[in-house]
Amino acid sequence: MTLWDIKASRVVFVSGRTTQQQSHQEEKNVTSSCWACSKGSKVAIGYDSGDIYLWAIPDIFSAENSSSSSNPNLPLQRLNLGYKLDKVPIISLRWVPSDGKSGRLYINGFSEHAYLYQVLILNEESESRIVKMVLPITEACQGMEFVTGLSDPNKQRQTVLVLLLKSGQICLYDDSEIERYLLQSQSRSPPTLPSHSFVKQPYGDSGINVAKFYTSDRTATANEDYFSTLASKYPWLLSMKDKGQISASLSNIHKTRNLYITGHMDGTISFWDASCPLLLQIFMIKQQHEDNTSSRARITSLQFDMSSSILISGDQGGTVRVITFKKDSSDNILSILQGKQGDNYDARSIKLKGAVTSTSMISNSKHFAVGTEKGIVSVIKVDDATILYQKQLECRVSGGIASLQFELYSHNGYDKDLLIVGMEDSSICILEEETGKLLNANPVQTNRPTRALLLQTLELSPNEAPGSDNHDTALRESLLLLCTEDAIRLFSLSHAIQVFVFPVISEVLFLCECCCSYGAFLCAGNEEDN
Repeated sequence: MTLWDIKASRVVFVSGRTTQQQSHQEEKNVTSSCWACSKGSKVAIGYDSGDIYLWAIPDIFSAENSSSSSNPNLPLQRLNLGYKLDKVPIISLRWVPSDGKSGRLYINGFSEHAYLYQVLILNEESESRIVKMVLPITEACQGMEFVTGLSDPNKQRQTVLVLLLKSGQICLYDDSEIERYLLQSQSRSPPTLPSHSFVKQPYGDSGINVAKFYTSDRTATANEDYFSTLASKYPWLLSMKDKGQISASLSNIHKTRNLYITGHMDGTISFWDASCPLLLQIFMIKQQHEDNTSSRARITSLQFDMSSSILISGDQGGTVRVITFKKDSSDNILSILQGKQGDNYDARSIKLKGAVTSTSMISNSKHFAVGTEKGIVSVIKVDDATILYQKQLECRVSGGIASLQFELYSHNGYDKDLLIVGMEDSSICILEEETGKLLNANPVQTNRPTRALLLQTLELSPNEAPGSDNHDTALRESLLLLCTEDAIRLFSLSHAIQVFVFPVISEVLFLCECCCSYGAFLCAGNEEDN
């Protein structure tokens, strides 16, 4: 342990340098440390062996005095709290002063096979009987922090111990209850264990399986008063007393500019006000079967058309739901989210074969497309949720439909509505939108099957003047962008329709084994995938 003079930027005291050699103990590494008194004369150090030592810290004058009688290589006290028995590393230590004579030391230790979180009272002036408690957490704690002021600002400030558990959950303890428990442990009255609560995290919820982001007007000016109102709600997200879901006020829904929709593992669909970085839930739809029983099938696909106020959802069980929101006279398209739960929308459903893997629709269209894990493409009418037609497509390996996209194809003054289908093995099939007729007898395929990550059409910018060179011809037409695990490829859409040989205009291969993430090169309309 080294003590530095910050102003002089030099070492003034070193201790513990030869302790291990003198005692012939096994080598151990420091994993955590913190002050252990309010005066700065004592420090607690945790080791990967499970040891916890309290070391004396002299003031600068005595540290520079070489005639000091204290032995700098011996700790003041060794704390035997059960960590060393199983060699549980001390991951973090925190000190909280109390009445000026004592304080509380928070100790977090965990390894792959064991974990233990304890709090104890330490007397600053002298050694005394250790009063401790074990927090009854059910899994390892990977981090801790103290946050003050989470309760009602009109009342006394509250200090909360925030624990990040191994599963990603956030556990909250009222620090005053921990202090009260330790003090009552020294009396004859039986103490009551401190209560705790868990925080639901809207941003990184492990229950979210699919999400979409929509905006009503990207050019609208920010409403600072509205943002300030949202930000003022932030402390309540970690409140120990208010365990209810934080929701945006429906009276302010007309101020909402961005909408975030999430589909969950338990079959629910949540709508969030994403007007500022703090997400606030507007409301949640719990999907039901026709017999009014709750459906807990995992949501696998979402598609929302803001102009027509229609939400398309598909789940793991193969059920597709068409949810139509009721409009009012408001100019804001997000006003559809006002009203009592269940009264502001109608829902129709249809059952398909296989889990839903992809959905697509055009704004204000009378039908939409659904792909399943069985390789079946279904085009369904919006008004009554009946099937217009179905098409079974073959896949080189086991897998289904990875992507669906409607496209208007123009060539030599001829327009045709297409449905472009991307398979999981990176094959691309092109169907006639109205009939489902396969327009390319031989699908566009990579040399070997590889998992598709993204299929997107690219259009030539209208501001770009047509070139006269022959090599610019391919760049002036619609292209198909295919991102797979090992490469990014560009195909000519016209060649994919008209001929049996499909030239790759450009190809970028990855040297790494797998491309784990991707981003959209072109964002059409007002929708973004997450």
